[in-house]
Amino acid sequence: MRGFLCGALLALAGCASDRYLANGGHDLLRRREWDKAAAAFAVEAAKPGVNQVLFLLDQGTAYFAGHKYNEAIEVFLKAEKLTEIKDYTSISEEVGTLATSDNVRGYKGEDYEKVLINVYLALSYAALGKLEDAQVEARKINLILYKMIHEGKRNYEESPFARYFAAMLWEAGREWNSAYIDYKKTWELDAGFPDVGRDLVAMAKRMGFNDEEKKWKETFPHVEPRWTGEQLRSPVRGTSSEGELVAIFEKGLSPAKMPRNDSDSSLPRYIPRFSNSASARLKVNGETTAPFVRVLDIAGTSTRYLEDRIGRMMAAKLAGTAVKGALAYGVNKLSKNEDLGWIAFIALLAADRADLRSWRSLPAELQMVRLPLRAGTYDVQVEVLGWSGEVLWTEAFPKLEIKAGQKKFVIAR
Repeated sequence: MRGFLCGALLALAGCASDRYLANGGHDLLRRREWDKAAAAFAVEAAKPGVNQVLFLLDQGTAYFAGHKYNEAIEVFLKAEKLTEIKDYTSISEEVGTLATSDNVRGYKGEDYEKVLINVYLALSYAALGKLEDAQVEARKINLILYKMIHEGKRNYEESPFARYFAAMLWEAGREWNSAYIDYKKTWELDAGFPDVGRDLVAMAKRMGFNDEEKKWKETFPHVEPRWTGEQLRSPVRGTSSEGELVAIFEKGLSPAKMPRNDSDSSLPRYIPRFSNSASARLKVNGETTAPFVRVLDIAGTSTRYLEDRIGRMMAAKLAGTAVKGALAYGVNKLSKNEDLGWIAFIALLAADRADLRSWRSLPAELQMVRLPLRAGTYDVQVEVLGWSGEVLWTEAFPKLEIKAGQKKFVIAR
C-alpha cells in the first residue's frame, strides 16, 4: 500500500510539464520546419487538456513564423478565448493544486503571455494588410493591462510598444490626431523608446501644432523628424508618392523556466536560452538599409512578470503545506498507521514540483525597422546573422509592392 500511495501521489504531480516539453514540435521549430511543427502541435491543440492552451500558442507561433497569418489568427483567437475562460479557476483545481502541484492545473497562461496573444494577433492582421483589425488588437493590449493593474492589483504598466504600434496603425489610416496621442503616450511610458522623438516632431508638424513642434525639437535636439508625407507629392492632389516599409524581426528564444533553486524545486524562475541568431539586417533591392532596433523585450518582460507574483506563489505554497499536513493526518487516522501518515506527507511534498510550462516558442525580443520608400515594387530580404556576423538564413519577400501613402508590414524570424 505504501508503494501504491507514493506512486499515485507522484503521478498526480502529473508531469504536465514533462508531457508538454517532450512534444516533438519544439525540435521542429528549432529546425525552422514550420508546417511540420504546426502539425506536431495540432493533435494536442485540438483536444481539451491541461496543456491545450500551450499547444495552441505553439501551433499559432509555427503558423505565424511560416507566414500563414490566417491560420495563425484562427489559432490565437482560440487561445485567447481559453485564457479568458480559465481565468476563473474552479474550486476543485485550486484544492488539487494546494494538495499536490501546480502541474495538475490546466495551464491558463502567464499574464505577459495573455498580453502577447493580442500582440501576435495585431501583427498577423498588420501583415495581411488588415490594419483596422490590427488596431482593435492593439487597443486590447492596453485594456488587458489596465484590468490587470487596476482590478488584479498587479505591479505592471502599460506597454509602450502597444501604444507605438497603435500610433503607426492610426498613421496608416490617416488618423493623425489619434496617432499623435499614442506617440505622446509612448513617450510618457518610455521616453527612450526608439525613434519616438522623430515621430513626435513629425506629427506635431503635420498637425500644425507649432508650439508642440518647438517643444519636441528642444526635447530631441539631435533627431531628424520622420518623413511626414509633405516632402514629396504625386500629381494627384493631397496624396503622397511614398509609402513605408515596416519590417519586424523576431530575435532569439524566450527564456525557459527552471526550478528556482536547489533547496526548493517547487517554485520556478526564468533562465536565458542561447540562440544562434545574434542580429539581422534589412536589404532592399540588394542594398542594406537602417538597422533593426529592439521595440519589445519579451525576455525581460517574462522575468519581471514572474518575479512580481513570486510572493503570492510563496504564500500559496505555505497554504499548500498546511493542506498536505491535514491530508497526511487523515491518512494516519484512517489507516491507524503513523508511519503511513508520514510517508503520505513526504510523498505529497516530493510531488510539489515547479510548473515549468511556458510559451516556449516565443522569441526573446521584437526588433523593427521603418523605411520610407517611393511607391513601387521591391525585392526585400531579411538576413539573420550569427554571432560572428555570418548569414545563417535569409527570408525573402520578392516583388513586394509599396503603395503611395500606405504602410507594408513584413515579419521575419
